[in-house]
Amino acid sequence: MSVSTIWVNLGQRSYPIYIGRGLLRRLGSYLRARGLGGKFIIFSHPEVLELYGETIRSSLTRKNVVEVSVPSGEKSKGLKTIEKVYEALAEAKATKEATLIALGGGVVGDLAGFVAATYMRGINLVNVPTTLLSQVDSSIGGKAALNLKTIKNLIGVFYQPKLVLIDIDTLATLPEIELHSGMAEVVKYGAALDLAFFKWMEEKWVDVLNLEKTTLLKTIKMCCLIKARIVEEDERDEKGIRALLNFGHTIGHAIEILAQDGITHGQAVSIGMVCEAEISRNMGILRNSDFERLHNLLSSIGLPVRVPKVDVEGVIERISFDKKNLGGKSRFILLKSIGRAFLSSNVPQSIVKEVLRRRAG
Repeated sequence: MSVSTIWVNLGQRSYPIYIGRGLLRRLGSYLRARGLGGKFIIFSHPEVLELYGETIRSSLTRKNVVEVSVPSGEKSKGLKTIEKVYEALAEAKATKEATLIALGGGVVGDLAGFVAATYMRGINLVNVPTTLLSQVDSSIGGKAALNLKTIKNLIGVFYQPKLVLIDIDTLATLPEIELHSGMAEVVKYGAALDLAFFKWMEEKWVDVLNLEKTTLLKTIKMCCLIKARIVEEDERDEKGIRALLNFGHTIGHAIEILAQDGITHGQAVSIGMVCEAEISRNMGILRNSDFERLHNLLSSIGLPVRVPKVDVEGVIERISFDKKNLGGKSRFILLKSIGRAFLSSNVPQSIVKEVLRRRAG
């Protein structure tokens, strides 16, 4: 099986994304090709280590390999967990030359990125995403963040990996709910940035959920290409370009944290995209036909399109902590049309509340 390689071009911090099948057993050779040695720390959840830990260890020839695991779920994405990971690395005598291998989904990636950026002021980071969501989005671009009590991703860093290795065979063991969750981020790329990709997903989403290999590989590759080019243009989110990747996340993050693990990240993003598209429509920016296309695609996939039972005022309060906000104003990613997102700070709070209440239940 051939391997697709996409480079994220960031000068001295450039790195490759390898996409293919059966790549986990070849991880060691990819690390050696990038000059990565020292102690290897496989960082993951216990259930993921049980599935893939032995394959990773074998590829590393079992030398200087340490495993560190944390419980799954958003509740792990906090400072208490980070402190325990620091202690585990220190106990393992991990030095500046160590390589932290993030094996898992978004929570593992966030924690690993934060640890790699701060332990000894920076050690090597390698992302090995095993969920659809992390393969198409969170493993690329160098963002890592922690939650602070009821505020999602309030504490964070930018820290690029040395490489990303995407083995699509890992999706065969992914729970159905997580596969659907990842589809929200896939749809986001088309809805916000690429009409042609959106049209393609309208035709191919069933094949992706059925893990049809050719379609799956093409989908992941297209998402990675879009993400890589955006990161190259606006790595540190300073130009308002990378912010477009947050379509659905302003409202989605607020709902996710208030639901207290009652919904997945992708489910929250799906709800957020529908809400933010409806805001766009109600402001007279987006045609109703485009709103209906997005709503229908997400609904057909099996993703939620209605707001769960959360306090509307609580959602508004958490939106006020969103990192895109500027000058005391909340900023939203809205749609002019499918594939044409833009950043707006002129969204009346009354319209936001109206949409949240209409979508409730």
